[in-house]
Amino acid sequence: MRISVILWNRGDAAPLKRCIASLLAAKDGGQLEIIAATHPPISPHDFATAANVRIVDVAEPANHAVLRARAMATATGDWFFFTEPYCTFPENFVELLQRAAQGDADIVGGGVAVASDTSAFAWATALFEFAPFMAPCGDAGEVGVTTNNVLIRRSLLDPVDQWQQHGFWKFFFLESARQRGTRITQQPERIVMHHPPYRFAMFLRRTYHHGRAFAAMRTRTQSFVPRFLRALCFPAVPLVMCTRALRTCWRRPTLRSRALLLSPHLLGIYVAWALGEALGLIAGPGRSIGEVY
Repeated sequence: MRISVILWNRGDAAPLKRCIASLLAAKDGGQLEIIAATHPPISPHDFATAANVRIVDVAEPANHAVLRARAMATATGDWFFFTEPYCTFPENFVELLQRAAQGDADIVGGGVAVASDTSAFAWATALFEFAPFMAPCGDAGEVGVTTNNVLIRRSLLDPVDQWQQHGFWKFFFLESARQRGTRITQQPERIVMHHPPYRFAMFLRRTYHHGRAFAAMRTRTQSFVPRFLRALCFPAVPLVMCTRALRTCWRRPTLRSRALLLSPHLLGIYVAWALGEALGLIAGPGRSIGEVY
């Protein structure tokens, strides 16, 4: 049973180096097949000492979904583990992956923790993205699985080259998997350490593009009128989504005070998302799909 780790990287290679070093430092890390697709290309010599690490350089501009697909296309494992460069891993992480692969589920999510040296706004970005997956980790049927800590049986993804043109988008894949009755579960003790890299303006811009791309892709088969009517709800969306996020954090006592203190940051993030979503519903994705993962 072979596990392929699927990674992507755009821009600074330092987080990717830290991520791969953490995987290799884990017990039995050498048994993993680690594949990272990068744009712009980086020097493979930085990873030359590890025989189980492969760097796939992508010369043309590519979003994160396309980079993930490029990495998948060269993977040989029976299971694919998807994570991101901003994660590090405990010593027993490979053992936990192997244990998950020996179960009867086809998709196994895990939990997320946040690095102790994270700034206030970076913490807000982590809550925005991963609060449902922080301890206690939510049920997979309720909250889904997180992009940076999910193990998927390869047979569900075959043929892997089907994703090359439009990229691998976790949300749409999981939606399809649920419709097929695929068993999805959580392994809450398998936790990745997230190191949020984002600054205020950078993350708001990213969130706007993500919201616009996601809304346009999700409603691409709908006619204009229902999309326009939904876009009219824009003013209420940030308040509703922020309230939901705070409710999620409230169910996790260790997050309560932090979430309340960061609620203005969270509200600002949801405003950026809602603005992107409204434009995506009315005017389509624009160039946003190329800007996000």
